[in-house]
Amino acid sequence: MIEGKIFPKQHGRGYHTFATPPLSARARAKPYSVGAQDMTDVPARLADMDRHGITCQVVYPTLFLVTLAEELGLERALCQAYNRFMSDACAKSQGRIYFAAVVPTQHAPDAIKVAREAKELGAVSVMVPGLLWDKPLSDESFLPFYEELARLNLPLGVHVAWGSPSLTNIFSKPEDGAFGSFILPVVMGFWSLMTTGVYDRFPELKVAFLEAGCEWLPYAINQLDRAYHQGRYKLRQAPSDYLRLGNIYLACEAEEDLEYVLRYVPDDQLTIASDYPHADPSMEEDIVHALEEHQAKLPASTREKILSANPIPTDTSSSVTRRYTPTWPRHSTMRRAFGTQASSRVSMAGGAAEFGAATSMRRRGPAFWIGPVWLGPLCTQPPAWDSASAVIQNGPPPWPRRTTVSWPTAI
Repeated sequence: MIEGKIFPKQHGRGYHTFATPPLSARARAKPYSVGAQDMTDVPARLADMDRHGITCQVVYPTLFLVTLAEELGLERALCQAYNRFMSDACAKSQGRIYFAAVVPTQHAPDAIKVAREAKELGAVSVMVPGLLWDKPLSDESFLPFYEELARLNLPLGVHVAWGSPSLTNIFSKPEDGAFGSFILPVVMGFWSLMTTGVYDRFPELKVAFLEAGCEWLPYAINQLDRAYHQGRYKLRQAPSDYLRLGNIYLACEAEEDLEYVLRYVPDDQLTIASDYPHADPSMEEDIVHALEEHQAKLPASTREKILSANPIPTDTSSSVTRRYTPTWPRHSTMRRAFGTQASSRVSMAGGAAEFGAATSMRRRGPAFWIGPVWLGPLCTQPPAWDSASAVIQNGPPPWPRRTTVSWPTAI
């Protein structure tokens, strides 16, 4: 209970749901221990990762998928407590688990303060909903926040969430609210950031739109281009052109019509997720097989980008990397240990009942999966995800010939 409100609220207006608290029947019913889900038992989580062939994870929150506290100080304190807890928990993982930070979404100065601290704590990205309480992502008060994220080299992950109390309170049934107040705000966020010139102001900002699929992109970008050519938006170029600049990413799902979507966005900017350990429609434990099964017509090189190459970070100089970088063997060693077909695969999974989604690097049989977490945009910041200490010391990572990546969502 927070501010006299029970979370989750599964009846009446303002409906939302997730498997928190960890001792709920829903959390206990999962095939993973509660300690593995909520990061209080890191060895148990690592054992689950080994069982699923996951080398590394980046954890995204679940509890923070809904607005928790109206009082600014309490909202800030909750975010800081979570980030500090995750930093301590990740430090016990031997360089295998990393985290996406949460920030207050009512007051931009608080968001900036918490993001700066999170960077020092080792966060590799920052998660926000598609609506900041009852403000659009493009609200002018939050422009300094985006400027600071760009300076910190922390990617922004726009994730499905019940981020607007006004919108959430319209719905009282999961049949309505699961889409209208949870998924749709991601598309609202895409539209908002695009039409207000945020990418013109902060060209270094990396943004990913997560767990809402990607088949909505063609419709949205066609409508945006139409309005732009009619003179409705004062931008430096057409909205479709921004998609080719390399700083906007989308998370896809295996069954989507990716051949069609790829007419609008380069294959360097799509990722996918497994959603461990969640139990919702986005969960896909074996993402590699799922993508191969449903996207057989795509070139193998494109599937490989979606699964792994796209999320590989380009910045291997941050303090995060130095703090958490695992001592993986160099490429030649990997070939000797795992065979000539050594490959890197990163998979993001859903997170603990309390803590949410996680990205991960995997190793399955002769294939060694190494790569950053989350998606490309969310990985540019921290090398930690996949960077080996040898990589840090000896320059650009000599990644294995094949890499695969995916990410998770939260319930």
